[in-house]
Parts: sequence; structure tokens; C-alpha cells
Amino acid sequence: MEDHKPTSYTFEIDNFSQKESKIASPNFLSGGCEWFVQVHPKGDHIEDHLALFLYVANSESLRLGWKRRANFFFVLLDQSGKELYKTKELLCKLFCAQVPGWGFPKAVLLKMLQEKGLFTKHPDIAVNLKPKSQFVKTTYMNLLLGLIETLNKPPHSFSETELSNARRELMDLTEASFKLDWLKTKLDEVSLERKKASADSIRVRELEEQVKNLKAELNKEKEKSATSAAKVLSLEKTVSDIIEQNKKLFKALCNSTANFGILFTNFGISEQKPENSMEDQKQTSFTFEIDNFSEKEGVIQSPNFLSGGCEWCLRVHPKGDYIEDHLALYLSVSNPESLRLGWKRRASFSFVLLNQSGNVLRTDEKLFCAEFLGWGWARALPLEKLQEKGLFLEHPDIAVNFRPKSQLVKTTYMDLLLGLIETLNKPPHGLSETELSNARSELIDLTEAGFKLDWLKTKLDEVSLERKKASADGSGVQEFEKQVKNMKLELDTEKVKSATCAAKVLSLEQEVSDLKDELNKKEGQTVTPKDFLKYLVNSWKRRV
Repeated sequence: MEDHKPTSYTFEIDNFSQKESKIASPNFLSGGCEWFVQVHPKGDHIEDHLALFLYVANSESLRLGWKRRANFFFVLLDQSGKELYKTKELLCKLFCAQVPGWGFPKAVLLKMLQEKGLFTKHPDIAVNLKPKSQFVKTTYMNLLLGLIETLNKPPHSFSETELSNARRELMDLTEASFKLDWLKTKLDEVSLERKKASADSIRVRELEEQVKNLKAELNKEKEKSATSAAKVLSLEKTVSDIIEQNKKLFKALCNSTANFGILFTNFGISEQKPENSMEDQKQTSFTFEIDNFSEKEGVIQSPNFLSGGCEWCLRVHPKGDYIEDHLALYLSVSNPESLRLGWKRRASFSFVLLNQSGNVLRTDEKLFCAEFLGWGWARALPLEKLQEKGLFLEHPDIAVNFRPKSQLVKTTYMDLLLGLIETLNKPPHGLSETELSNARSELIDLTEAGFKLDWLKTKLDEVSLERKKASADGSGVQEFEKQVKNMKLELDTEKVKSATCAAKVLSLEQEVSDLKDELNKKEGQTVTPKDFLKYLVNSWKRRV
């Protein structure tokens, strides 16, 4: 290249301090030849030095025996374009197939480069430095460069010991009069990020354990369902076989007896008064307390309680039972599968919601039996009305300064307030930026109308902050929480399926037992008109 006009080429490297492996520049043209620069940020076999090389590009495509000669040197610039270091010039170096590149394996000490970059970025960092000895200065400089390198590591990789050491080193450097406010901010950020990462890690481990336990429980429930289902099939076949056997036996008995005729009119079965009726029992009451009612989603069942010599339970649907805008309440018989065949109970009952008006919602009298295990009201109370009453009890001064007088306007503002509260009760990570923006606007409208909503503003601020944290954190926790939620739903479904199969097994086992008893009685007997009539009635009952 000595007979050609000198040229220059600039190669810019972003985030240089974070690079580990060698970096090659794009090819460039100089002296009619193609070249590229190769940089080793952490050294080339000499770890404490920056290495710089110039190479011939696409050497494999050149003709056999090619040779090139060049003079060159390297200049290191900082982000502002200021010169940090310049190598000496290599003169008349011969490039060929055997030696395609030349350069500087020990171009500059990495620490010297770091120091120069540091003083360029923070020119006032050591203006008040107390020590005068060069040896002490070098020691402090090495300590500072080591601390900067440490704090450039990923936050989650820090141990508590490393962070503690970093704080002590920063204190030593500050006491020596280094100006390191920017480094203290960096240390605080790293500490905060590590705490977040640690909290997430603990939560992930908890969720992993929860997923593991749910999987085990789900597999156990599936096995239980499969066993029950197989038993149901087996019992259904047994019932079918016994009924067929019974028919054959009865037919044989009929053929062996004399002919007879049967005449009956107005045949029917009348309903009997239930033995476990509550009509003559002393009235009792049962209180079922539900914590955090507004946060509940699924059906809530009370513990079993005794009334009128019978066991009962309450079922509450906080978000409605097929009618989403109403609270649903039901009274149900407990453990119906353990009761005798044909059981019946009659009860008068009513519901009262406490911490509200205290008024009885409704009173009714119903007959409970195997076909109707529970009675109640799907439209017990509009959820909106329930929310309003709870809200005014918790915040009695919420509307003391409310200005609008029109009932229509009041209702509109109340709907807006309840909707806002419902929105802010959602998980923070489930809210979009648009929803949060709308929530802020709605809160301003409500405040301007005279509502006292400091507590709701605090809630909105907390939700906004939590959402930011959730967005900044990894999605691992959310993913596990979603998995846990799905597994719980699957487990609930499997439990219902298992319980249904178990109930059917009990019913079929009872039917098999009854049929076997009936069959044993018939064997060795002769049939009478009364027997034949009884057989017809029992057969009719089973078909019904």
C-alpha cells in the first residue's frame, strides 16, 4: 500500500466494555485491496491487554502466491471522539497466504484503557483525591475499576457477600474523596434488582412445588375416577344380568302354576309424609362467615350443620349462578348418598345477610329428596346493591360532599365507582395501560363530583406501581401462576367427575344388593297373583 494514497477506516463498537470474544469489522477497501480489523476486547492469549490486528479479507479467493505490503497503525477513540490511545506505526509489513494478518497482541493494558475511558466519562471523579503517593493512587484505582467491573455483572448473579464487599469498597473510595454518586446509584439499582430476582426465584420455587403437588393430586383423582368408572360399568352389567335372571326365573315360576286372572282399577302410589320432616322441630339458626367476600369467584360451601335432626350445608355463588348480576343462595342436604333409599325432608328456611340491612331476603318451605337435594334463590340479591351497601359501611363518609341531586346522575356515578373498584381489584399484571389511564380519568370525574376517594387513589397508585414491577420482572412467575390456576380447574373438574362416579357406584351397589335379595327369595317358591302384582309394580318403579 506504500505507492497508494493513505486512507483511514473507522470501526465503531457499541457497549465495548461488555464484549468478551473477538470482534471483526466489516470489510473495507484501501489501496485497491480488501481488509478487515479484528479486535480482542479481553486479549489474545494475553488476558490483561487489548489486542488489535489488520487482516487481508477473502484471502482464500485470491490467486496463488498473492502478496501485499502495507504501513498501518491504530487509534482508539472514546464515545465523544477523543483520542484514548495510539499504537506505533508498523512499516512495510508483508501480508501473504502464510501470514494474512499483522497487529498488536499487547496494544494497551486493559486497565489503562478503562482508566482513560473512566476519566473521560467522569472528568471530576478524582479532583479532590487525598492520597498523593502514586502507589496508593494505583491501589485505589484498581479497587475502583474492580468495583465497576463487579457492578456490571447481572444482578441475580450477586451473592450477599459480594454486595456487602461492594458497599465497603465504595465507602473506602468515597472516604478517599472520589466523587462516585453515579456509582452509588448503580449499586442501589443492583441491590434492588437482586432483591426482586430473589423474591421471584422464591415465588417460582413455591409455584413449582405447588404444580408438583397438584399434578400428584390430579393423577390420584384421575386414577380414582378411572377405577370408579370401571366399577360403574361392571355394576351396570351385573344389574342387567340379575334383572334378566329375575325375569327368566319369574317366567319359569309362572309357567309352573295354574292360570289366574287379575283385576285392579285406579292403581297408583301416594306420597308418604317424610320421616325426617322438620315441621315439628324447634327452629334453629346457622351463621356462615365468609372472609374477603368481594374477592371470591367460585362456589362457596359452608361446613355441615345439624338442624331438625338432619345435616345441611349452604352454597353461596358470589358471582351468580347462571345469572351473573345476582347473588345466589341455596340450602342443600349433606351426604345424601349415605341416606336410606326414598328419603325425604321438608324444611322452612330463610337467609339473612349480615353487615348489610339485616333484613330477611326471602322465606320458603320446600321438600328435599334424592331428586331435589337443594333449594334456594338464583336471584337472591343484585350484586350491585350488595356492593353499594358494603361500600358505604366501609367508607361511611364517601359521599357526604356529593353534589348531584338527580337520582339518575347518582346511579350513573355509583355504577362508575363500583366499576372502578372492580377494575382495581383485578391482578395488577392483568391491567393494560389503557385500563389504567381510563381508571385515572374516572377517579378524577368521581373526585370532582364530591366523592371522598383518597383510599381509592392510594389503591390506584399501588396497582400502577405493581404493574410496573410486574412488567419489569420476568414472566416466569406469571407463567407458573397461570399453570397452577389451570391445574386447579382441571382438578376440580376431575373431583366432580370422581364424586359423580362414586355416587353412581353406591347407587348401583345398593340396586345389585336389592336385586340379589329379591332373586334369592324367589328361588324355590311358587308364584301367586299377589307375587305377580308385586313384581309388576317393582318393575314399573325401576323403569320410572
